[in-house]
Amino acid sequence: MGISPELDAVVYDIAEHAGLYARWFPGNAGDISVTLSRGLTQVLVTEFGGSATDWFPLSGISQLAPLRTDGRQGYRLEDPTDARFHELIRELSGHCVLITRTGASLPLLRGDLRRGASGQHLCVLELDSKGDDFRVLYGYAQSGSLPSIETHIHLVGHAASVQAGSSRSAVVHGHPPDLRHLARHPTIDGHEARLNALLFSQVEGLNRNYEGLVSLLPYEASGSAALVAATIPAILEQRVIVWANHGTVVRAETVPQAFALMAYAEEGASAALEHLRTGARGLPRPALQEVLEGRRLMSTFLHLSNKTPDTGWRVDTDSGDTNG
Repeated sequence: MGISPELDAVVYDIAEHAGLYARWFPGNAGDISVTLSRGLTQVLVTEFGGSATDWFPLSGISQLAPLRTDGRQGYRLEDPTDARFHELIRELSGHCVLITRTGASLPLLRGDLRRGASGQHLCVLELDSKGDDFRVLYGYAQSGSLPSIETHIHLVGHAASVQAGSSRSAVVHGHPPDLRHLARHPTIDGHEARLNALLFSQVEGLNRNYEGLVSLLPYEASGSAALVAATIPAILEQRVIVWANHGTVVRAETVPQAFALMAYAEEGASAALEHLRTGARGLPRPALQEVLEGRRLMSTFLHLSNKTPDTGWRVDTDSGDTNG
C-alpha cells in the first residue's frame, strides 16, 4: 500500500494465503486479522486519523451496522455480553488490528494487489488507551466497509496470544471442508476427545507441529454473542478451534503460521475421513503410544477402534496397556 514495509508484508501474506487456500473461503465466508506494531499504529493514526469513524464502545459494536455503505445490506453482529470479553480486550489497549472486511471474498485479494486496490477488502481498527472503545481507522471512509462480523472473536484471539506472552498475533477463520465434515460425522457425535483421537492418529503432520488439542464447540450462529461466550475459554486454552457446522479458527504469531497449522489440521481430518470410509490404516502402535498417551487420548482411541473396521488398531493384551 506504499505506507510501510510492515504493512505491505502483512497484506501480501493475507492475499497470497487466501488465494492458495481459496477452497477454505467459499462465497464471502471467512476472515483474517493481524495485530500491528506500535510503530505502524502511530503511522496509520497520523495517516488516517482525520477520516476515521467516531469512537464506539466495544460493548456496543453492533452500532456500526447503520454506517455500512459498501453496497451490501445488513451487518449480523451482536454485542458481546460475556464479562470476560471486556477483561481480555484490555490486553489490546492502544493497538491497531488489521482485519478483512465483512462480505469480503478473500481469494480475490490477489487480484486487488495486481490492480492496485490492495486496501479494498481490508479494515483497520484502533483500540483506545483503555481497551474499552474502538474506531474504524481505515476502510470505512475509503470503501464504506465494516470489519468482519466475527471481529469480537478475532480480538479475543489476539488478546489470548498477547496474554500468553506473544508480541505478534494472527487469527484466521476459514472453512476447511474436511474438518467441518469430520466434526459432523456420527462417530464423533459432538465429542471433542473422539475428534482429536482421529485427527492425531492417522498421519504425521498435526501431531508433529502442534503441541495442543483441537477444541470442538457446538454450533452457535456466526456473529452471535453466544459464539463469543463459547469461544473465550476454548481460545484461551488451545490455538485451534472447530465450530461445529461452521468452520475453524486458528491463532498463531503470523499469518503463514496460522495457515500452516490449519492445513495440518485439515490434512489430519482428510486422513480420518478416509479411515472412516475405507478402513485405511493409521499410525503404527509405537507412534500412537507417543502421540496419544501424552494427550490423554489413548483410551478414547481404543474405544473407537472397537467400533471401526479392522485397521490394525487391535489392542495387544500382552503389552500391559491399561488405557482401554
